[in-house]
Amino acid sequence: MMTSFGNSAFDLLTGKLDFANLVIETQKSFGKTLCQLLGVMLEQQDQVLADSSYRKQFFKIKGMRERHVDTSIGTVSFRRRYYEDVRTNERIFLLDEQIGLEKSNRLSLDLKAKLLEPV
Repeated sequence: MMTSFGNSAFDLLTGKLDFANLVIETQKSFGKTLCQLLGVMLEQQDQVLADSSYRKQFFKIKGMRERHVDTSIGTVSFRRRYYEDVRTNERIFLLDEQIGLEKSNRLSLDLKAKLLEPV
């Protein structure tokens, strides 16, 4: 990300790129990197949930699924486990529950709000 920004800044200073395009390129690059970081953080939290004693007592791991959530900065992709509640046999994504992601919702609240903003 920093190398890309440095190259774009150099292009600006040498006249190969104008300021408006520098801003656009930088925003895209930073957004992409932030989406990747968010995905890694979510996968790490999923691992914490999988390792917890509470989870081991009440939920069996049934498998892994990938999820993509469109946000105002880009698409966040991550893999998380789904579980079966040993008491009710209900299947659940504990990470989704913890962070407040609804089942089939592919748009984050921040993106929905941005889409509803007046132009």
